[in-house]
Amino acid sequence: FMIFDAGNLSYYLLLTALKIIIDYVVIQQNVSLFGNKLSFLKFILQIYIYAIIILIVTLGSFRGNYSWKGRTFQKQ
Repeated sequence: FMIFDAGNLSYYLLLTALKIIIDYVVIQQNVSLFGNKLSFLKFILQIYIYAIIILIVTLGSFRGNYSWKGRTFQKQ
């Protein structure tokens, strides 16, 4: 895998930067349809906030029971 090979770190960083730029351009075009603006700094911040939320939800799912839409789910 590319991520485990330190020799390919520059490729990984390039692909990550390219993905962020493409995502920003596409989202900026969609935001402009509604007459709003998207700050690049806020966009970058949202990437990290989203990653933290996903991590919290994933780790929380291992804890046990939860309720959603009036239904209770139990860990088996």
